[in-house]
Amino acid sequence: MYKIDFSSIPKQIGNQVHINFIPGEEIFARLHGHVDFCELFLVLEGALEHWVDGERERLAAGDCRLLMPGAAHRFTPSDRPAALLNLAFRPSVWQEFARRYPEESDPETSGGIAVHLPEREAELFREEAAAMLLEGDCPRRRLDLLLMLIWKNIQTRPGSGTNPLPEWLAAAMEQLRRLPADRQKPAVLFSLCGRTPDHVERVFRGCYGMTPGSFLRGRRLRRAAERIVFSSDKIAVIAASCGFENPGYFHREFKNYYGVTPRAYRQRHRTLM
Repeated sequence: MYKIDFSSIPKQIGNQVHINFIPGEEIFARLHGHVDFCELFLVLEGALEHWVDGERERLAAGDCRLLMPGAAHRFTPSDRPAALLNLAFRPSVWQEFARRYPEESDPETSGGIAVHLPEREAELFREEAAAMLLEGDCPRRRLDLLLMLIWKNIQTRPGSGTNPLPEWLAAAMEQLRRLPADRQKPAVLFSLCGRTPDHVERVFRGCYGMTPGSFLRGRRLRRAAERIVFSSDKIAVIAASCGFENPGYFHREFKNYYGVTPRAYRQRHRTLM
């Protein structure tokens, strides 16, 4: 990985992606739209107000947004000077990503995606963008990793449940997300919530539309799938690091979730990359 001072880097263009560091004094204040490309930006530091399609939101370091073509947005200053890392790419790049990873696609995100990246993942985002700038190129594998970071974090939001997320559960889920994958299990969630397992189960199902066990197993399987594609680690090692100590159980759960074995999943995606 590369570490770099983005403030010293001017706008550069790779084969597929236009990358730009935008310090606070240069962030667009006027309303603007993008007809022929998607825009992905990460707030590196500070805070700012973001207006998109007439709605206002306050963004701070670690907040990440993916805007689809047609979205109209602008930024206005806040109390802390901000800096953005901005990537723009043609819709065909996004469409191809969805074709290669159909299990990660969600038609409800067609208008845009809003996530907050944990500190270590925001740093990975910065480092991968720095590598693109230094190399003057954007290989498919590197761009896929950035998009995977977005998908992985959007999956932590409430799902098909109908109830609002209470503050105590939101706080526990955020704490849980910061733990290593092998510790992201229901028993740990119950402890973080400080409530009885039955109560947590009932509230969780109302908010997420599934049990904590199903939700967290899916999250750990997605983390394992990401490592299977983007690392050369042995599958058994990846399984153990994601909380699946029994290889046979991991193999069955992975195949039930993705429709193919872990090895076949790796071979399929490596062929496409």
